[in-house]
Amino acid sequence: MIAAILSRAHRLTGILAAVASAFLLTPNSALAYTFKPTPTEWRLWPEYCRARYVFTTVGSTSEFAAIYPKADVQRWRTTLGEPTWSPLHHYCAGVIWLHRYRMARTDQDRRNMLKNAEDECRYTFDRIPVTSPLYHQVASDLMMARAMRGAYPQTSH
Repeated sequence: MIAAILSRAHRLTGILAAVASAFLLTPNSALAYTFKPTPTEWRLWPEYCRARYVFTTVGSTSEFAAIYPKADVQRWRTTLGEPTWSPLHHYCAGVIWLHRYRMARTDQDRRNMLKNAEDECRYTFDRIPVTSPLYHQVASDLMMARAMRGAYPQTSH
């Protein structure tokens, strides 16, 4: 009986350690997605980005959620498939960071926005399959952000 309890406690400790490790290794952008587009950015976004945004925690309580049809959210989720849909909101934020870069007034703001764009595009790129219908678009925008920052392309696919 005591051996069974100790064995169960040992397994639980292992599970808790694995969960804690995963939490610590997860990028901050994945833990707290708080990106908010302006109304103009909302209109500039591709349709799949609008659908994905209103499905996020922050987007589901935004003014955009009230005007975006739930049927369209499900259509895009099905069309893109779960492996693309799940991390897509980070890429969509990256697209807006690239637009904001062009409007930035200072070099520091431009550097920060390009870094944000690269980080968000990278997050999605690292998680979608090569067969994703958006793979080439995500890769292209990631490489553009990297090139504009003066970095060399490094891919994991």
